[in-house]
Amino acid sequence: RRKNACGALKLLSSKKQNRKKLCWTVGTLPALTSVLDDVGPYGIETAFPDIRIRNEYDEARKRTVQTLLNLAAEKENRIVMFHSPGLVQALIRTIEEDMMDA
Repeated sequence: RRKNACGALKLLSSKKQNRKKLCWTVGTLPALTSVLDDVGPYGIETAFPDIRIRNEYDEARKRTVQTLLNLAAEKENRIVMFHSPGLVQALIRTIEEDMMDA
C-alpha cells in the first residue's frame, strides 16, 4: 500500500542522518510529488468517491507532508526540493484543499 511506503519514508526521514541521502536519491521527490498529485485537478471527492479509498489517500498524504517537512529541516535539501518538478505546485494544491488534516 502507498500509505505504508509513505510511512516508511516518514520514519526514515525522521532520522537526521538519512535526510540528505533520501532527498538526493533519484526518484524519492518525484514519488512524494505523485502522492500529493493523485487527486488531480478536480479535487479529492471526484478523484476518490469511495470514502475508504479517500481515507487511505488522506493518510498517505499526511505521511508525505511530514516526510517533506523532515527533509526540509536540512537546509541543503531545500533547493533540491524547490527545483523538483511539480513539488511546489503539489504542495500548494495540498494546502488549498487541506481540511486541517495534512
